Amino acid sequence: MRRPGWSGAEIRIILLVFVFVVSWVAIGYRLINVQGFHGEAYAERGENQRVRTEELPAKRGTIFDRDGVEVAVSIDALTMVANPSQLADPVGTARLIAPLVGENQEELEVRFSAEGSQFSYVIRRAEREELAEVRTLIESLELDGLYFIEEPKRVYPAGPLASQI
Repeated sequence: MRRPGWSGAEIRIILLVFVFVVSWVAIGYRLINVQGFHGEAYAERGENQRVRTEELPAKRGTIFDRDGVEVAVSIDALTMVANPSQLADPVGTARLIAPLVGENQEELEVRFSAEGSQFSYVIRRAEREELAEVRTLIESLELDGLYFIEEPKRVYPAGPLASQI
């Protein structure tokens, strides 16, 4: 009598079941490793990637004296910022920009050449007229990595009167 053997279909089914079992065991091991042993580290990494604290300045109101004359006013001013990672020639850009904004050239070179930096102030809360020439130069030379942001600036038309209020 002939001994019953494994047919080709049965061998394929057993092989397929074996592959599925090994795959599920590998996935289970990885899940336990990631969520069980290293869960806190991955959660912290994920939170650092999506949560950012950014201070948003409150809009300050106008202060009037008893006669209705403005004593303290907020006006829109321009802040010039740089993204050093986008600057093609940090030293040359610092050399061009420094005299126009009244900053130290060496200091700007250091800020523009910072490794891994993506944000640096060039000049804060300047009048629009002060930065008009700089903006024209940036646009004409098509310099990447230099941007303008509007920020409020406090102005005291009456001088230091009520400036501490």
